[in-house]
Amino acid sequence: MQTAAMYLPGYHQCPFNSSWWGEGFTEWDMVRRARPLADKHQQPRVPTWGYYDLSNPNNISKQYSLAREFGIDGFCIYHYWSNGQRPLKTPIDLVLSDHSIKVRFSLCWA
Repeated sequence: MQTAAMYLPGYHQCPFNSSWWGEGFTEWDMVRRARPLADKHQQPRVPTWGYYDLSNPNNISKQYSLAREFGIDGFCIYHYWSNGQRPLKTPIDLVLSDHSIKVRFSLCWA
């Protein structure tokens, strides 16, 4: 049996997010807004590598290397399609075009 981690592509700036949520928006804005819901609930939490940008192919490679270290075989990447547009396409386009990124993946239509 193989294990895939769900991979959300919204952690980079793109025209779609800027037009929908405001200039420069990424999912990191939502992470930063998190607040504790109970005693000892630590929110927001800064990611280990900081607020990385998925338009940088090195970040995708680094994530996959770490995932492999912990037994994850690949990523199931959310693939957004709306009215003939692919609004969060940068990460999957990088995976498909940059052959230095060695990632096993599947797509999940979101």
